[in-house]
Amino acid sequence: MKNLAKTLKISGAAAILLLAAPLAGRAAELAVKPAGSLYIQGDSTLHIWRSTATELSLTFTTAKDAPADLAEAIKASKVEAFKVEVPLAGMRSGEKGLDKNMRKTMDASKFPDIAYALGKYELAKSQDGAMIAKTTGSLTIAGKTQQVPMDVTFRFGPKGVELAGSYTLNMSDYGITPPTLMFGAIKVKDPVTVNFDLFVNPNAKADAPEAKTNKGE
Repeated sequence: MKNLAKTLKISGAAAILLLAAPLAGRAAELAVKPAGSLYIQGDSTLHIWRSTATELSLTFTTAKDAPADLAEAIKASKVEAFKVEVPLAGMRSGEKGLDKNMRKTMDASKFPDIAYALGKYELAKSQDGAMIAKTTGSLTIAGKTQQVPMDVTFRFGPKGVELAGSYTLNMSDYGITPPTLMFGAIKVKDPVTVNFDLFVNPNAKADAPEAKTNKGE
């Protein structure tokens, strides 16, 4: 996988493989340690900005009759649930004022995470061997949930699964007033795009050391 911005770490209790046993034969919930990047990018009256996640919780749930290998379970459409949680406290733009105002406008003290839950997906193979998933899921920001369609590209290799995609949304659709800086002199524009390019290795050991993260961006 190429040009990944940084390494992410699973937060809290999700930092281990929840089930070390094979996935086949029963429904299984699996948390993995991803590498790669997930960031929100937008524009303002001053410049384009980017806020990058330094923490991420990612969980797959597979069907009882799913193949033991996670990649094969995805290919067989046997993933029953997929959840992502991104703590707002771990979002970094490189501008402390923007980070502070963003958390304030998103009411992070009451709604500390951005959350996504997969509803359904359909897979199709692309020309380069990757698989494109036409997905529908629920995105929850600041306590408000919207159903969102998204194309996710999956690539499968001997060491794991890469998933990449993007989605553009209006903050106002989630009841969020775009933040400002310098007493309103700098205004963040409403549309923002969530971009992600993640690599997951379901065979990572539960006691493996946490990956290092880049704190500032």
